[in-house]
Amino acid sequence: MTLSSLIVQDAMEALAQVLSCPVCLELFTPPVLVLSCTHNFCRKLRWELVDRRENQGTLGK
Repeated sequence: MTLSSLIVQDAMEALAQVLSCPVCLELFTPPVLVLSCTHNFCRKLRWELVDRRENQGTLGK
């Protein structure tokens, strides 16, 4: 591998980490929603968390 390909690979890995959901560990799809607590989640997981919050208390506490 060349130095430039290593740099590109490192950049791609860093970008994938930033764009990954902390819950399901997959890339954010569909687009990410930012909650008032500033956590990012996949849209599907966001709605699941809202349902839990309504049933158990507030998210982020």
